[in-house]
Amino acid sequence: LILWPNIIGGLVFGFVMILVGWQIPKVIMRSLFEKRCNRFVNQMVDGMTIMANGIRAGLSITQSMERVVENMRGPIAQEFSLALNKIRLGMTIEDALNELGDRIPRQDVQMFVTSINILKETGGNLAETFSTIVTVVRERQKIEKKVQALTAQGTMQAIIITLVPFILLII
Repeated sequence: LILWPNIIGGLVFGFVMILVGWQIPKVIMRSLFEKRCNRFVNQMVDGMTIMANGIRAGLSITQSMERVVENMRGPIAQEFSLALNKIRLGMTIEDALNELGDRIPRQDVQMFVTSINILKETGGNLAETFSTIVTVVRERQKIEKKVQALTAQGTMQAIIITLVPFILLII
């Protein structure tokens, strides 16, 4: 209707707007999902520390997960609460944690889920394993942040070097 006399232009404009309208919600939802997954992984260090301390104090996995839900906010509390509710309804711990790993597709979460499932079957020191996972996640986050900083620095240098001739031309 905006381009009323020009029907072809109106159809092209309408088609473009339909394509944009279909893609915007998908991009927004993917962005929100990525933010949530990243926040979950960032909270894992604190959550795993709480779980390791709970297991050292003699609590079970589910009780230490409840401590995480009580003491933390955000995505980790919500996801652990959902897993605990499924366990209370009769699902096994392994299946509930596997679903958690499917909902948050990150390497650190997969490592957490796999380690609990393996130690549940074979036995072992869960507190020590959690401490090791915390160390690995913390080191991985340091390296990722360092790579992001160096990448941003390189990008800024490229922009400045590209703009120098134009600025000199203007001067």
